[in-house]
Amino acid sequence: MIKKLQSLPVKMICESNETLVSLERLGIENIGQALKLPRKGLRHRFGTNLVERIDQITSNNEITLKKIITPIVIEKRKDFLFSILDKKILLHEVAKLLKILCLKLNEYYLETSQIRITIFNDSRKNSSLSIEINLSGTTKDPKKLFSLTKEKIEHSEFPESIKGIKLHFSKIIKVYRKNKELFFKKNNSSSDISDFIDVVSSRLKPSSIIFFKNRSNHAPEQKFNMYSLADINKLTTLHNRGKNIEPGVIWLYEEPILLEERYKKPYYKGILSIHNNLERIETNWWTVKPVKRDYYIADTTACERVWIYLTPEKNWYLHGKFW
Repeated sequence: MIKKLQSLPVKMICESNETLVSLERLGIENIGQALKLPRKGLRHRFGTNLVERIDQITSNNEITLKKIITPIVIEKRKDFLFSILDKKILLHEVAKLLKILCLKLNEYYLETSQIRITIFNDSRKNSSLSIEINLSGTTKDPKKLFSLTKEKIEHSEFPESIKGIKLHFSKIIKVYRKNKELFFKKNNSSSDISDFIDVVSSRLKPSSIIFFKNRSNHAPEQKFNMYSLADINKLTTLHNRGKNIEPGVIWLYEEPILLEERYKKPYYKGILSIHNNLERIETNWWTVKPVKRDYYIADTTACERVWIYLTPEKNWYLHGKFW
């Protein structure tokens, strides 16, 4: 039984859409791959629910295993307090049920090619009437499904009074494909940055992911060190590193750019408009390359904010940009 389970999609043990998306973006597509993951890491990343489901699989309990491999059922029934006599009211209720079912299709990355509608009436004889709608392709669009259902209902004969209705998507297939983009959008905006790093690192070499770590030095170009993900032992944790980041220029040039002067003002894509916020930096006087600069924030004619400095020799340099 366990061997049979290993080839099944991982969605069958995921209780939330967020867990399913995270696993599939990490390349975990079936239950067998999930079983190989360390329990401690899964519990830390996804909580206890997923680990409990995996423990149920490995317990060899036949009843539990049969529950897990039960296919997803996409259906919804609604019973009315009063009998419906008008097709317009019936169509309104059908539209609401279709929206609910299509949300479930989206949740599991499914599409359907067949709708089965069951109409329940007051009469004991022929208490239900079944209508089947077959599509040429698959879809999860509620508007398209409603237009087809509307056509079918309007051209079908129904009992005089309708007591209830049930919609069932009988032919469903999975259409979700693994996201191969480097940067992606997640539905949950509160997700941790570690999720993002895990996905990017799974698609790039660890040496391609660069972290910046502050160091104690007043010279801007010597204020931080760069580390790759491969040097993870040298890094602080993401949580602690976030506390140490200081506000400042987002982008520093590797080498400051010498600016020309026009009308006694620094020129970069036009004459710069300098703010009155001088910041003097004088440090490293004990080294062979002492630093003595007057830094200013300035705006270009295109409203681009830059960071410039003036040397004792009265030369202007562009050192960075604000983004």
